[in-house]
Amino acid sequence: LDNGLRYIVRQHGNPPNRAAIWLHVASGSLNETDRQRGIAHFLEHMAFNGSANFPPGSVIPFFQSLGLTFGQHQNAFTSFDQTTFQLALPDTKAETLQQGMLFLSDVAMRLNLAPKEIESERQVILEERRTRLGGRQRVGDYWFEHLAPGSTFGQRIPIGTEETILAVQQADFKDYYSAWYIPSNMTVMVVADMEPEAAVAAIRKNFSGGEKKQPPANRDAGIKPYEATRAIVASDAELTDAQVSIVWIG
Repeated sequence: LDNGLRYIVRQHGNPPNRAAIWLHVASGSLNETDRQRGIAHFLEHMAFNGSANFPPGSVIPFFQSLGLTFGQHQNAFTSFDQTTFQLALPDTKAETLQQGMLFLSDVAMRLNLAPKEIESERQVILEERRTRLGGRQRVGDYWFEHLAPGSTFGQRIPIGTEETILAVQQADFKDYYSAWYIPSNMTVMVVADMEPEAAVAAIRKNFSGGEKKQPPANRDAGIKPYEATRAIVASDAELTDAQVSIVWIG
């Protein structure tokens, strides 16, 4: 689009009369500052807590009105280098497609990021982090920390730290959101049992706003190729199985 946003549309008839829309943001936890650790994932949660067209508390009823189950037909994930929002629509009606596009365009460009909603979601993030604590998580954290010595890779686990989850405020969210959630850093993907032109028209209608800017340069994580073969051995008393992997970093 003129604002720099890219889109990919593919017609596909299996399953029939269905459509899937993904919004891909080319930024994840590796683009966080030390103060922002965990904010990419936290912001993913905030996408469902209020925007220009969807007040706080309205998103789940909205999905249900479309015949969707929150968490099943709608999902999102954050990794080191991306944040992606997914919608699986129950049909290819123009009004259903429009509503899905409107919600994702709000996520892309019009989140409220209200302090009250941040405080409410903060406890959800902390609980999610706590449920992951255990032997497997400890081994995983140790492995990531030692995989690329001298880099920020092991310091940017997407869930963040308890200290930073408790500390980030609205200004931190707005700083990250305004820097990375810009049209030129996002891609809309549609696979649907419908004529591609209809999907493209819906994308143009909903995603053409926003200022055109150059895509931001990713933060340098400081990852360097190994100069010699090395091994990482991580163990925990809670684990009863073993895994071996071979990794190459270039």
